[in-house]
Amino acid sequence: MGLHVPIPRRRARRALAVIAVAASLLSTAVYWLATLGVVTPTIAAPPGLTNGEVADVTAMSSAVTRSNGGASLQTGVAIAKLKIAKDFTHRVRVVIAWTNAVDAAKVLRNPNAQISLGLYRPIKTTTGSCSPGEVKVSDGGTDFCAVLDTAARGSATVSTSGSSEGTLLLAKNIVTGFIEPTIDGSGTLSTCSTSTTSWCQPASGVGADQRVLYVIASILTPGGVPQGQQTQAGSLSFFIRVRRTA
Repeated sequence: MGLHVPIPRRRARRALAVIAVAASLLSTAVYWLATLGVVTPTIAAPPGLTNGEVADVTAMSSAVTRSNGGASLQTGVAIAKLKIAKDFTHRVRVVIAWTNAVDAAKVLRNPNAQISLGLYRPIKTTTGSCSPGEVKVSDGGTDFCAVLDTAARGSATVSTSGSSEGTLLLAKNIVTGFIEPTIDGSGTLSTCSTSTTSWCQPASGVGADQRVLYVIASILTPGGVPQGQQTQAGSLSFFIRVRRTA
């Protein structure tokens, strides 16, 4: 048999009032959360990003030449085209791994061979040769003259002096490293033409908020750049990834 204890009327009214206040607060909280879920801030991605990535990497295999007097010498192969969001050209790290270094040592016929990899920016179009210090790169049916970012730095095997300054050196026992470009592409670039002289924008194939850099690989031996062997750089295999540093 249960025991029934009556609650005084004043205490009953107070209990009901507390319950009513609690219900009111709960209703307010639910309404506030519902409102918060509807009114969300709009976050705009930085211009030039591709599917959330800071750069679009496209494989290439285009012979790169330079002028030597009246002759045209092949100095390497363009292995990749980087389309980087313009606000991040000097705030990215280009990671490069040589994935077939052991097999390539046989192809290069020199156990001391190295691969030099640099970041080159187009500065003009050409229908002939390029000036000293420039290389000629063919991309999408257009020939560009491009120059090396000699101020680029990165991992321990990035050269900081001499003719290879700014390039990443890889070998069979050093198969990976990274380069960090230094040039700022956030400003307005002119469309590439035969008369432009600084970093320029190709007329097609790149967004207005993107900037183009070419990754160029060259074969080096203790005697220098072996002529007649640079085409073999196109048979080498690399993994390239670009990520933000800031």
